[in-house]
Amino acid sequence: MAIFTDSEEWKKVILGFFQKVQDDKEMMEKIKKVGVMRFDWKNPACRLVVDPFVDDKEKGLRWGDSESSVNVTMTQDVDVSHEFWCGKVNTIVAMATGKIKSTGDVTKLMKLLPALTPLQNMYKEYLQSEGFSKYILK
Repeated sequence: MAIFTDSEEWKKVILGFFQKVQDDKEMMEKIKKVGVMRFDWKNPACRLVVDPFVDDKEKGLRWGDSESSVNVTMTQDVDVSHEFWCGKVNTIVAMATGKIKSTGDVTKLMKLLPALTPLQNMYKEYLQSEGFSKYILK
């Protein structure tokens, strides 16, 4: 059974989380090394562009954007993304099995992966503090 069946609920969760990430200047510098990223989600279908070069939070996170030039695109089910942020997905295995598909400068993305571990803890704390505790995976 799907964790997220409504793209609007996922939008609330993931946009709020990435706004918190934007406050972490050190992390944003690491993300800049990858460049502009697009997340193409399925089940439910939705899309987000994360542009670390834009200081304005709203302009740096563009929901539904399919026009921007990006350095990396990641395609996956919403639930796989959520499970990743909860620390439950081995990205290398998920990419090898096709659960996560990446195009663009994947080498830079792979270098970023170890730096994302603290964000997984931040994600769980965010879910708890923002009233989304029902989505915390055990």
